[in-house]
Amino acid sequence: MAVVVDAAPLLINQGYSRQFESEADDLGFDMLVAADIDPKGLAQFFQKLMVKETQLLAKIEDEDQRSVIEAGLGCLSSHPATQTRINNLQERAAGIDADFIDFSVAFSQLQNAVSEFVIEQNEAEY
Repeated sequence: MAVVVDAAPLLINQGYSRQFESEADDLGFDMLVAADIDPKGLAQFFQKLMVKETQLLAKIEDEDQRSVIEAGLGCLSSHPATQTRINNLQERAAGIDADFIDFSVAFSQLQNAVSEFVIEQNEAEY
C-alpha cells in the first residue's frame, strides 16, 4: 500500500504527460504538412520503434520477467502507447490528399555520404 501511495503523484501526472505527447505528435504532423513533407514518415518512425521494442523484449528469456516488464511499460510510460500513436497518425494522414516534396534522392545521397564518412573514419583509426 505504501508503494501505491508513494507512486500516486507519478501515476496522476502520467495522464498529463501522455496528453502533451499526443499534442506534440499533432503539432509535429502539422509542421511536416506545412513544410510539404509527407507526414506518413512520422507513423513509420513509431513503427520502427515498436519493432525495436519487440526485439529487445524478445531477448528477455524468462517469460515471467518479460510479462512483468511489458505490463510495467504500459502503466508507467509517460507516452501514449506506440500503436495508439501510429493509429492516430495514420488516420490523420489518410485524410490528406497532397503532393509532398520527394526527398528520396537527396536522402539516398546523404546516406551514401554518411556511410563513406564512417568508413573513412574507421580506416583512419587503424
